[in-house]
Amino acid sequence: MIIRVRETDECSLSALSRLLPTSDTYEINAEGSFLNDLSKADLLVSFSSTTIEEALNLRKMYGYINNELKS
Repeated sequence: MIIRVRETDECSLSALSRLLPTSDTYEINAEGSFLNDLSKADLLVSFSSTTIEEALNLRKMYGYINNELKS
């Protein structure tokens, strides 16, 4: 599994690394080529339509996360 992170105040690379167990089954990337990571993936899970479009262009399956809170 490849976890791509866009670091923000709410989600830093170091905080995410501390939350996840140590394992050889995933890698966390905050830099480098998104398209390179996507080309190695079987599935993209995202809330961003831009990344989903990239997945569709590469004929990759995707899962959409709706991150809008409803009252």
